[in-house]
Amino acid sequence: MFEFSLLKKYLIPKRKQLTVSLIATMSIIVISLVVWLLLLFLSITEGIEKNWLKKLTSLNAPIRISPTEAYYNSYYYQSDRFSSEAGYVAKNIREKLHAELTDPYDPEHDEELPPYVPARQNGNNGKPLDLVKEAFASIDGLKKNHPRLQASDYEITGSLLRLRMLRPEMGDQQSFLTQVSYLCTFFENIPTLKPMILPPSADDINHLLYLSNLSSKDGLSDSPTVQYAPDGLSKRAKIFNNCSITSFVPRATRFTLPMRTLPQQRNFHAAVHFSQGQVDHLIVMSEKGQKVPEGYHEGLFTRGEQEGRISAGGHAYSVPLSLGISFDHPLEFRAQNQPGPDMRIDGKAMVQGHAINHQFDMSQVRLTKVDPTRVFDRAPAQEPLWTYFVEGNEPSNTIPMVNVGEHGIVVSKHFRDQGVRLGDRGYLAYSASTTSNVQEQRVPVVITGFYDPGIMSIGARYILLPNELVSDISQATNAMSMDPLMSNGIGVWLDDLDQTREVAAKLNAEFEKRGIAPYWKVTTFYEYDFAKDLLQQFQSDKYLFTLIGMIILTIACTNIISLLLLLVNDKRREIGILQSMGASTRSLAMTFGLCGMTLGLVSCILGAIAAIMTLTNIDSLVQLLSFMQGHDAFNQLFYGSSLPKTLSHKSLIITLIATPIISLIAGLIPAVKACRMTPSKVLRSE
Repeated sequence: MFEFSLLKKYLIPKRKQLTVSLIATMSIIVISLVVWLLLLFLSITEGIEKNWLKKLTSLNAPIRISPTEAYYNSYYYQSDRFSSEAGYVAKNIREKLHAELTDPYDPEHDEELPPYVPARQNGNNGKPLDLVKEAFASIDGLKKNHPRLQASDYEITGSLLRLRMLRPEMGDQQSFLTQVSYLCTFFENIPTLKPMILPPSADDINHLLYLSNLSSKDGLSDSPTVQYAPDGLSKRAKIFNNCSITSFVPRATRFTLPMRTLPQQRNFHAAVHFSQGQVDHLIVMSEKGQKVPEGYHEGLFTRGEQEGRISAGGHAYSVPLSLGISFDHPLEFRAQNQPGPDMRIDGKAMVQGHAINHQFDMSQVRLTKVDPTRVFDRAPAQEPLWTYFVEGNEPSNTIPMVNVGEHGIVVSKHFRDQGVRLGDRGYLAYSASTTSNVQEQRVPVVITGFYDPGIMSIGARYILLPNELVSDISQATNAMSMDPLMSNGIGVWLDDLDQTREVAAKLNAEFEKRGIAPYWKVTTFYEYDFAKDLLQQFQSDKYLFTLIGMIILTIACTNIISLLLLLVNDKRREIGILQSMGASTRSLAMTFGLCGMTLGLVSCILGAIAAIMTLTNIDSLVQLLSFMQGHDAFNQLFYGSSLPKTLSHKSLIITLIATPIISLIAGLIPAVKACRMTPSKVLRSE
């Protein structure tokens, strides 16, 4: 308690110790700033790393279980080729998982197996060893300790995608987009897929409305003709069963409204044009005082019951109600209702502080803000035309069936950047071998969604589509040669990526226990070829910046040495008296060491509070930096739409431990000087 009483006495500012108080304040400010910057930088860096890892492992599972060569050379896989029950076709993992028979080969009815097919493998129970079902059973066994663990088989193949792009501004002309792409399984029961799927934009809904007037037939042709559909009204009504309109603008470039739309007895700043002494054109300005177009006269317009009146140039002129009103800028209307069977919508806009209302036909407007329904409590009676999700259901991720015989596909957002929109149609082309030659096969497809591939370059070339279609193309195609060890496997997703290595080790142990370890290779995302270098760079950067931050923090804490040396010189007489009264050198050393440690702890707390406040308002800070630079301060491709706002707990703990310890060490240097003082010399000098 003696040391703490001295600590309280020395650190509380006093008027006679103004110099010491100022130096103490400056030391706290400097250390707090360093702690603030260190926590801010490490928290943002760690948050960005987590975001990137989340994107990296959303489509590519954190754990990948791939068949080995031993699997493909095994009796379990090879025997299907010689079994009539299996259709003489080797089965993929999904087909094996749902197959009723582990061993469909019947030696009494099927042809004799060739010598290169090994003997059948039996499990511990003496029955045929089912490699796939045993693998999934191992995964299910881990769900007791990892209840949110999810697993799904995947398959990858290749094809040529050709999309037909019809746009209203092009009239009857059309363009095409052709690209060789990977086809990947659309994971129906994996929750990480949901945040990857982008919501339909207003442009997408506008495009669906435009396409509702066109026929979807003849989609497999290289040069299809533009045909109009007779059931366009019903198609448009189908869109709005699962979409709410928030706002829209008139589609016409030169938009006019009937004069009766304007409220009566309200003054509007307007521009008027005369022809032969009569008003022939009237423009209502967006704001009062706005500059009028050349050739027009500025005036004040008021609408009455029978006619309108405009005062311009000191004279009043009559304006017939039959004259349309133009506006100097496009008006954005708030939707007052949703379109009914007649496809009409009421809108409300504000002009010079006055509300105007008008009813539009949907063909006259372009939507600017929409709210499409993507998440349902149960399967919707009327499917939307875009990818949707059903909460509490399994499977929950669903690609809609737009038309019979037409497959919905989900492509990366890079297609959207190239002008592709929801509803664009085309086909997947692949080569299939026949008994005599190789023929091109085409599957009609329609765009039903876009996903964010994150930072993966290969992700931009993935097309997600139903597993059955991927399997059919994979078995038939000769269009793209893929490594069988990579084209089919099992993905395992988990919430906490820090548990990835632990879960992988448990899986390997389970596989060893069940006797299937030689047939499966368990790989974590740390070992993925496309992620390994990136993760190593993350780790190196984190260690480097932490080391630099600690060096700067150590330099900042050296200010405490100057402060306490000044305090020791100021308290020389008091130190001598305390020593003569029996105070030990240990007590004196502890006193000044605790002074330094307290200053470091207070600075650390203040810096942490400042970091939390900064992270909470990081978006405002980024907007300010962007405004000062004249462009985006941070590229969304690398940093996302928003910087991380969560304080890193790991960095906070390290800082809370390191700062007081460094400050304590800094305080020990003046403490040594205080301990070397002798009472006789101190009192004699005084």
